[in-house]
Amino acid sequence: EDILYTLEELKKYPSENLTTHVLALKKASVLFKDQYIPIVLDYKKIEEKLYEITKEKGMKPYYMYRQKNSVEWGENLGFSIEGAESIFNIEMIEENQSTLGLGGGAITKSIIGNGEKNDKIKRIVSPKEPIAYVKQMRERLVKKLELFK
Repeated sequence: EDILYTLEELKKYPSENLTTHVLALKKASVLFKDQYIPIVLDYKKIEEKLYEITKEKGMKPYYMYRQKNSVEWGENLGFSIEGAESIFNIEMIEENQSTLGLGGGAITKSIIGNGEKNDKIKRIVSPKEPIAYVKQMRERLVKKLELFK
């Protein structure tokens, strides 16, 4: 009911782009370590509502991505009105985009190579804990900036 309510609330706001994400359990997450027990959801009802709202807004799906360890159902979906597709979403899925992540838990990702399939991706993950993040901030920023030289 919370998900359906949230989707219904979207009707109130003008939007050009909507991205939905499913829960994906990461190995380092508390949920994964605590052996997450999924809640039973009516996925068909949720999907029908999502498509109803995106259709009302004149949006069409433009990308789909299934994460590893997705919980039970679905993919990450991107919807948009024509011409408002998120190039960032597409580039991130294709792993063509370097990004500088700032803030707790942010991931900096740099593509090492010249745009070929065999390029390597170097990642630096910032700590989520505020004290660790602040203590390591300057050192990590230098390392992150080095990736982009």
